[in-house]
Amino acid sequence: MTVSTVKLWFADYDPYRTIFGLGWIFEFNAVEQWPAYTIALAILMASFFIPRFWCKYTCPLGGALSLISHISFLRIRRTESTCKSCALCSRPCPMGIAVEKADPLVNTNCIGCLECVDVCPRHGSLEVAFMPKHWISTLRGTANQPVAASIEQGEN
Repeated sequence: MTVSTVKLWFADYDPYRTIFGLGWIFEFNAVEQWPAYTIALAILMASFFIPRFWCKYTCPLGGALSLISHISFLRIRRTESTCKSCALCSRPCPMGIAVEKADPLVNTNCIGCLECVDVCPRHGSLEVAFMPKHWISTLRGTANQPVAASIEQGEN
């Protein structure tokens, strides 16, 4: 529907559009727009208790980006040998990720703001790394395991 009409299928209920479109000021119509106002109010209330509620749990763009981030070309990598696990890097993270526990890649919920890299006291402990090598080797490793297992079973 979105492609044929050039209108988002959820545009009538989109909380961002409801609040910042200012229609509720100039063209208030509670009879027609009550679902949009209810959803916007519920998300605003939830945002008081859960930081970034809309972005983390209900935003369609956030869901798509979450899936894409698993095969991202750039990821923040933690070097365990130089990291002293002081947790200074986790404090400024807007997503609440425990960066000091990354093994070795930071969680895929990372939005790439690089605040953790900026505040890290140890140079080189956190770095932005080009990651296709990592996920390609992961794919190859999982693809090769069944072959190796079948060869070992055939030899026994």
